[in-house]
Amino acid sequence: MRFRIIPLLILLVITVSLFGYSVRPGDLLLISVYGSGDLSSEVLVGPDGTASIPPLGNIALLGKTLEEIQSLLSSQFLNQGILTSKPQVTVSVKSYAPFMFYILGEVNKPGAIEWHEGTIGISQLLALAGGLQDGADLSSAFVVYKDGTRKHVDLSSILSAGEALKEKITEGSTLYVPTGTKAW
Repeated sequence: MRFRIIPLLILLVITVSLFGYSVRPGDLLLISVYGSGDLSSEVLVGPDGTASIPPLGNIALLGKTLEEIQSLLSSQFLNQGILTSKPQVTVSVKSYAPFMFYILGEVNKPGAIEWHEGTIGISQLLALAGGLQDGADLSSAFVVYKDGTRKHVDLSSILSAGEALKEKITEGSTLYVPTGTKAW
């Protein structure tokens, strides 16, 4: 079993290295400058995608990989005359900004849900929202994606068919579970 996991871990490391993580607002970064501990810092990427890096000031980091940030900072320290030889800069993520999902309507705890990945299963989202209320109309639910597109989601068929873990939505999306009509 252990020998099967090792190739998967190697593949994961290669994938992360090739594609890299792109920095997002809310990420907390550790910046280390070898041989210049006073220039090392911990910085939070702001909502505008910039971070205040002493003594460089505000630097745009949004969407850049850690490797790109290392190169950028190394050049900035040199170009601004803060250091006289090209420094070795390392950047790592101390904590990642959570991905946000939203759920409204006939659930027990509607609102914003933080998640550690950029996609979430509908069943996971429903569980984090405390489950469905009795008056929920499972056949008329829908997802509104970040770009404004809307998709019908039949929760009754998804949940009964055991497909809930396969049906995922992306970060920034809203799942809406409407109220069912009641016959008296």
